[in-house]
Amino acid sequence: MHELLSRVANLNASLLGQEFYELNLYDSVREGRRIYCVSEASAQWSDMDGQIMWDRTLVHSFPTLQEAKEKYAGLKLDLAKKGFKYSDMD
Repeated sequence: MHELLSRVANLNASLLGQEFYELNLYDSVREGRRIYCVSEASAQWSDMDGQIMWDRTLVHSFPTLQEAKEKYAGLKLDLAKKGFKYSDMD
């Protein structure tokens, strides 16, 4: 699952001054074992660079898909409380 969240309903609007969060839920193999990961990254428009600049990506790892889904839902709820309630998946 991959989702882009913003404060603006129209994702085709001008990027000037906008800020985004990307959430991603995926599985991976580490040391021969399947794990489930949730990554979160933020991005915002940079006037100096004239483009969207991505900040660091945080990755949370879990042994079960259920735990990863719960983390994803929690992060999404926290971002919605900060105004990032519009999704490219809606």
